[in-house]
Amino acid sequence: DVVAGGRFYHLITEGQDKAKAIEVVKDFYEQKNQQNFTTIALGDSPNDLSMLQSVDIPILIPHPDGRYMHGAIKNLTKAKFPGPAGWNQALRAYFDVL
Repeated sequence: DVVAGGRFYHLITEGQDKAKAIEVVKDFYEQKNQQNFTTIALGDSPNDLSMLQSVDIPILIPHPDGRYMHGAIKNLTKAKFPGPAGWNQALRAYFDVL
């Protein structure tokens, strides 16, 4: 599959995506530590959609022009700023860091 990212197109093997990667890593750590973990993900593009749909705390980053990607995502939080400033603001707000 070819999926559009924020700046590039990505060639992804069929059946693989960021959501599956998060699931594998989360399962590994939960089994290793015998506890449940909360997942958080930040993204701005179609190649991030499945990842954002699969986590507990999805955060959507706006594009440089202020528009947000469209897609059905439960419990979505929208960052206020594009790019690294949006990531920083959203994570600092989540972790309650001033």
